[in-house]
Amino acid sequence: MQADDVFFEQFGNVYISSIIPGVVKGWNIHTRTDTNIVCIAGNVKFVLYDRRKDSSTEGAVQEITIGRDNYNLVHIPYGVAFSWKNLGSDEALVANCATRVYDAEESLKIDVKSKEIPYQWQ
Repeated sequence: MQADDVFFEQFGNVYISSIIPGVVKGWNIHTRTDTNIVCIAGNVKFVLYDRRKDSSTEGAVQEITIGRDNYNLVHIPYGVAFSWKNLGSDEALVANCATRVYDAEESLKIDVKSKEIPYQWQ
């Protein structure tokens, strides 16, 4: 990712998250921060759910697998809920470059088993 990428807004923070095989993390929703995620080790399935009112994709669910077998960056606009699962047998690592400094007030969590989001992890 670089400053002249179309989706680049500004730099807020970077963090690395470890995912144990078979573990599902999320749902996460930011109210002001865009998220840019790459998988730097292993393979991870991301599920996005668009909760944004008046969005052309409101209510849509999207599945994206990234990592060793499909190296890509996933850009997640604020207001879109996201969750992820390690698909491999070894620890996976994802790096997130967020557009704002971390603020717990704008980072919402929903239980992964919640019926609020129309997706059930297997």
